[in-house]
Amino acid sequence: MEKPLISIIVPIYRVEAYLSRCIDSILNQSYRNLEIILVDDGSPDSCPKICNEYAEKDARIRVVHKKNGGLSDARNAGIDIANGKYISFIDSDDYIHPEMISTLFDLLKSNDADISVCNFTPFTERVSPLNKAPTIDTLSGKDAAKRLYQSQYATQTVVAWDKLYKRSLFDHLRFKVGKFNEDEFFSYRALYLANKVVFTSQELYFYFIRTTGISKAITDPRSLNGLDAKIEAIQFYKENGSTDILRSAVLSFLNFSAKRYCFVSRQKGNHQELLGEIKKRHATVYCSNSSLLRISERFRARTFLFFPLLYWFFIKFDKAKRKFLTK
Repeated sequence: MEKPLISIIVPIYRVEAYLSRCIDSILNQSYRNLEIILVDDGSPDSCPKICNEYAEKDARIRVVHKKNGGLSDARNAGIDIANGKYISFIDSDDYIHPEMISTLFDLLKSNDADISVCNFTPFTERVSPLNKAPTIDTLSGKDAAKRLYQSQYATQTVVAWDKLYKRSLFDHLRFKVGKFNEDEFFSYRALYLANKVVFTSQELYFYFIRTTGISKAITDPRSLNGLDAKIEAIQFYKENGSTDILRSAVLSFLNFSAKRYCFVSRQKGNHQELLGEIKKRHATVYCSNSSLLRISERFRARTFLFFPLLYWFFIKFDKAKRKFLTK
């Protein structure tokens, strides 16, 4: 019996140096019944031509040429035309292991899950996968959402691209258009709404790290979207009565916003407006949720409001304490 169709959506913009590597890795999947949707998001380089050339070579490839609207808009355009019973997203400067889709599909089916998740390896050049004995964790959607606030799982959990989803999850779910940190606006809802999520520690996705522009990204006013996504998640948990996740989300936000303030303050240039916006969001979340916090947690949050850079002391103290306890 033929395996079900899986749609792989690849949003594409200014990645001509990496695009062939990405598409080739998808074409080389051991799972063959694929619909590969290449969404050219108005890319001004040779990407549209590369997409068309690949479509001529393999009938599984569909190409969408559209006006530039950003990553979320490109993903949504792919979702809208996807015919697969399952959907996966691959960023066009990354690539995947030949067994990624097959592994995620088998995990999803054998565990009767709505989402399956693999691990990933960041790289600046091409890497070889590590041969590790994988661990498998099967969680409810709510318990999977809690991993967003656990440092050892946060990155694997929050991104959209290391996963396989049941198509039915997208009946009422899309990526928020026009936002930085678009995955953060999406992942908490997708995980929470899933009946079951299965994780594997296998590193089957290879995430390309661009080494330039890190300081610029930190000080870009649009980086506030990352804070706004976390605030939106906090409100979502409140509305759904998920007190246990809510507390974790609030603590995560307060720590993240304080760290972001400190990072921005250490960059060259005048960033007072951005710093003020970060502090304002920190104060709003703290004042609205202080009853959830322990005395020590409230002390930290309040200290930040009056002496923001003192938070560096707390960070170093925590690191030193963890180092001491692990000796």
